[in-house]
Amino acid sequence: MQYCHNPNCQQPVNPFGVEFCQSCGEKIKWLQDRYNIIQLLGRGEFSQTYLATDTQDRFGDCTIKQLIPTRKMQYSPEIFQTAKDTFKERARQLSQLPSHPQIGRVIDYFEEGNNLYLVREYIPGKNLKEEIENTGNFNEVKIWQLLQDLLPVLSLIHEANLIHGNLKPENIILRLNSDLVTHSYVLLDLEIPQVGLPHPNLAYAPIEQVRGSGFPASDLYSLGVCCARLLTGCFPEANEGDELYDGMEGTWLWRWLPGGKDVSPQLVEVLQGLLVETVKNRYQSAKQLLATIQTYQQQTEVLVGSTDQDSVEQRSPLPIVYPAIATNPNFPLDECSFRVVKVGHQGQQIDTTQHSAKFFTENLGEGINLDMVYIPGGTYQMGSPATEAGRFDSESPQHQVTVSPFFLGKFAVTQRQWEKIMQAKPSHFRGPDRPVEQVSWHEAVEFCQRLSQKTKKNYRLPTEAEWEYAAKAATTTPFCYGETLTTDLANYDGTQIYGSGSKGIYRRQTINVGNFPPNQFGLYEMHGNVWEWCADPWHENYEGAPTDSSIWSASSEEQYKVLRGGSCGNHPRFCRSSERGKGLADYWYYVIGFRVACS
Repeated sequence: MQYCHNPNCQQPVNPFGVEFCQSCGEKIKWLQDRYNIIQLLGRGEFSQTYLATDTQDRFGDCTIKQLIPTRKMQYSPEIFQTAKDTFKERARQLSQLPSHPQIGRVIDYFEEGNNLYLVREYIPGKNLKEEIENTGNFNEVKIWQLLQDLLPVLSLIHEANLIHGNLKPENIILRLNSDLVTHSYVLLDLEIPQVGLPHPNLAYAPIEQVRGSGFPASDLYSLGVCCARLLTGCFPEANEGDELYDGMEGTWLWRWLPGGKDVSPQLVEVLQGLLVETVKNRYQSAKQLLATIQTYQQQTEVLVGSTDQDSVEQRSPLPIVYPAIATNPNFPLDECSFRVVKVGHQGQQIDTTQHSAKFFTENLGEGINLDMVYIPGGTYQMGSPATEAGRFDSESPQHQVTVSPFFLGKFAVTQRQWEKIMQAKPSHFRGPDRPVEQVSWHEAVEFCQRLSQKTKKNYRLPTEAEWEYAAKAATTTPFCYGETLTTDLANYDGTQIYGSGSKGIYRRQTINVGNFPPNQFGLYEMHGNVWEWCADPWHENYEGAPTDSSIWSASSEEQYKVLRGGSCGNHPRFCRSSERGKGLADYWYYVIGFRVACS
């Protein structure tokens, strides 16, 4: 098969071997004696895009965008020359952008006949419009991921004094990587302006761009529109208007449509900040928006989530009773052996040692068990030293705490265990041996109360002092394994590093408990996978904290409870043993779970 590249040809597909197009009579040849057009990928009013073979690149595939002169250009050599100069300058700028896996690399640009051509690498995948047609609208998790994937790329483009100019779901490709888990969004079709071209796509462009001006904030506006459309599934239809936009009021309506009603206040604030009509009142740069998102992460210590009481399922709190700690259990204990891993500054394994721990197994029925590990009492330094990388002021002052013996779950509570006790399936990432998540603090307390009633033992959430003592397990390094963390040891955002560590896998989901080596107490996944609720209310720092392992009750922020350990979606700094997070007691999200303590 051969393809005629005359833009006006009605039947451009020709059999192999013909010299002239059988439809329009145009001579069929490779563009620049190099590019063999294979098929048409898409067509616009003044351009069309082809899939082609680059015969000088070991017959690799590429895309060719053909820009067709407007009627005004055809009758004015001066305008056409200005258009060609504009095209060549823009193409030159694009070709000089730093190499980046999320920007389609410019291979070539040229003029042939009366047409202009831009050649880019071919990136297989689905554009986001196709993606939601196949899998449904984006949820909040995917929107946050989209923002965090694309904002660094836009920042790179803007730092080169360029704007994308044509952001829409059709120009964002979802590329699935080889590990079938990690994906990245790839930006395509950076705008090549020409004199005489129509206004930008009115379904995505801000007013200043429609009137001929463009700023970095213009791209951010278009990105906000993309997010709103992906959340709601509302795309403009020819001759049917736009359900997402009220032209009379000049208002985007995504917040009141299905998909927009159930998002967190943080995402509402971000999208509303992107969709401001006045440029100066909008987010001004991709870096500014990324900093805002990171601030949200540090404040809540989780990725994102809904704390809007009008948009979350109401879950009734129960009264809470905390029994006194007993140091001598009145039931027999078993003993298990395990190996503990230590790593060096760069994450390399430098030692393994044999350890043992005492435990008992709670039989929940139907073959479902809960292992509780004996944590010996002791004294340790709670909080982090001022020299620890990535620490927060909330971890100060470091102070000595004496902990009484107690029992703590070997693993975070699993979905299998939760379903047995609570008869419910709240989790986002389903799997019987994955940690239960999307449970509020009140629900975790209710689980403990029901478990206590069933077993006649005193189950509860660990205090914050107990949790950190158990996580550190007689270590003084940021992690129980050493000075850094690797994705062979914990489930977190492996695209980020701590200290002198290296990048690893970003799984983007929870995994079964017991997958990683235990700490010296025999506890698993104290770093990453899911955040874990503690019994204490939140305090901004440790000023006035108790010196024993009791609950620190007095707080001006009683509505917030402590979260510890980090999650599958966090930077490793949030997975440190001393890291402190907080969440509203009614708050539930897909990276929040818990483990139980027993007196």
